[in-house]
Amino acid sequence: MKLSEFRGWAIEYGETNFSRKTAEWYKNSFDALIKHIGDKNVEKMKPIDLETFKTKRKKEVTDSTVNINMRAIKSCFRKAFDLELIRRNPAEKVKAIHEVEQSPLYLTEEDAKGFLRATQTEPWFGKIVLFAMQTGLRRGEITNLRKTDFDRVNRVLHVHSTANYRVKFGKVRNVTVNDVALQIIMERLRVEGTEFLFADEHGKHIRPDRLTKKFRKYIRETGLNKKYHFHSLRHSFGSLLCQNNVPLRDIQELMGHSRITVTEKYAHVSPEHLHKSTGVMSTLTAPTTGLFDWDFLGRP
Repeated sequence: MKLSEFRGWAIEYGETNFSRKTAEWYKNSFDALIKHIGDKNVEKMKPIDLETFKTKRKKEVTDSTVNINMRAIKSCFRKAFDLELIRRNPAEKVKAIHEVEQSPLYLTEEDAKGFLRATQTEPWFGKIVLFAMQTGLRRGEITNLRKTDFDRVNRVLHVHSTANYRVKFGKVRNVTVNDVALQIIMERLRVEGTEFLFADEHGKHIRPDRLTKKFRKYIRETGLNKKYHFHSLRHSFGSLLCQNNVPLRDIQELMGHSRITVTEKYAHVSPEHLHKSTGVMSTLTAPTTGLFDWDFLGRP
């Protein structure tokens, strides 16, 4: 079986068992693989072929993207081996590229306020941006919410998969909403002509990639950091909760993380928070020793 044939199977498998996005992820990854190592016979592939792919691909994209491609390729080969479609898994011993760990990119409070003000020129989009900041929901989760997913009595949104959309990991979760998000939801429930909670300016269902394009448009217009992306709104939600001492377990539940280690990435603090924290020790210990010159703080 040639890689091009295997690619077709992988896309079909993804469309059948996962979301459209996952199938697209498989397609793009195998397109890149074929581009760099050729349309090889899968049964004759060796680990060195995938190492070669990693090396060449790294010159085009970030290490993170290379690893995303490799996860897709390894996942498909592993499943094909389990289903006895192939006799051996050429990716079994291939490791991911080591990535330097980075904190999630989130909007500062000042940037968030400026961005929200700018998006008010298109209220349908501005409300979605504000809602994303208030709930931490993913782009696809927001665009696929239906009015029936809201429980008015308990003020809870039911986030789940549908026939045309699969939530991450297929995990169903209930998201409590604050007063700001509640107001937005109540406004949207009164809008007629659509089953979806959010719609565009024409009352039509919103494609997730349209939110991405709109977000980039306003980032350019406001002159904000070009590295910001729509998912940064979700990062802002997690980061601000951490900075305001919300327990990590609560944040994990609100954001739908499968592992607490994912949530811990948001547990970064600003220098101001660190100064306040270390300052606690000076008031707890130093006064009892008589060794500290308190006038020192007032000296030029």
